[in-house]
Amino acid sequence: TYVDSVEECASGVDAVVLLTRWSQFEVLPRLLREMSDPPLVVDGRRQAFAKKYSCRAAASSDHRPRRTP
Repeated sequence: TYVDSVEECASGVDAVVLLTRWSQFEVLPRLLREMSDPPLVVDGRRQAFAKKYSCRAAASSDHRPRRTP
């Protein structure tokens, strides 16, 4: 299905898989913050969240999976 906007693409879906660096998708983080139930996002190009999550920040924090009791 083709849509006319990023907003339309991200609404009413369970997941968004971002595999491009097109500038149209730079608004995705803002859109997700505004949604009451945002979809899962797989950012394959690390574009949408590059400013928030840098390599240095990821290396300095512990992102290992944990089991919940």
